[in-house]
Amino acid sequence: MTTANTNTTATNGEATCNAMGGRGNSDQAADFSSVAILWVGLLQGVSVSILKEREYVAELMRNAADLGVQASRMQARATELRAQAYYASLALESRIRNDLWTREEIEAAKLEAARIQSANHPISFNNCF
Repeated sequence: MTTANTNTTATNGEATCNAMGGRGNSDQAADFSSVAILWVGLLQGVSVSILKEREYVAELMRNAADLGVQASRMQARATELRAQAYYASLALESRIRNDLWTREEIEAAKLEAARIQSANHPISFNNCF
């Protein structure tokens, strides 16, 4: 079977190669290519223009998968940085408590900071869920 928009067709071998990802994918994109669009390349007489369009879809999925991997790495790095910030804040508070201010002064400053933050961000998310 040939398509109406072109007489150029790929052989089943070319179609299968392209359907399997052609030039290498991430695992997620390979899954998409081999399951969701594999059938396109298996059609008898599928046109090159259809195969190119299918490859475009596969490329989009490879890019999405790559960004997903990058996002996971960035999330892991953000978690590391939050942990570092937490421990650094504990060390700073310890130093301040030991060397510079009384407990009462620190607690008063913390209460004032909470009041300022509340005034700047009056919406509470505690009641949203």
